[in-house]
Amino acid sequence: MIFDNVLDKQHSPKIQLVVTQHKRYYPTMKTVDKSQLKANLLEFLQLVELEGEEILVMNGTKPVVRISQYEKALSTEELFKDMRGKVKYFEDLTTPTTEEWPEV
Repeated sequence: MIFDNVLDKQHSPKIQLVVTQHKRYYPTMKTVDKSQLKANLLEFLQLVELEGEEILVMNGTKPVVRISQYEKALSTEELFKDMRGKVKYFEDLTTPTTEEWPEV
């Protein structure tokens, strides 16, 4: 697959990145050899940032690293906001337990 002009023509010179898909490891993820990544790193980073693509970097036939957009981790409040007010406690959760756990 060839990508022309990751950025618009005003901001970037014409670039051509050849990216193949490696069906064995990630059927839908684009892959690129590490030597091609080294030569075109900025363009690949722009592709990931602007297009949201994930790229698998290969060393020959071996996958080495996956490049994807950074995703902010959600806070505990954000994760459980839909459950607020719906959970019922039947005893004090801070009371220490005296039960012994059986050996496994």
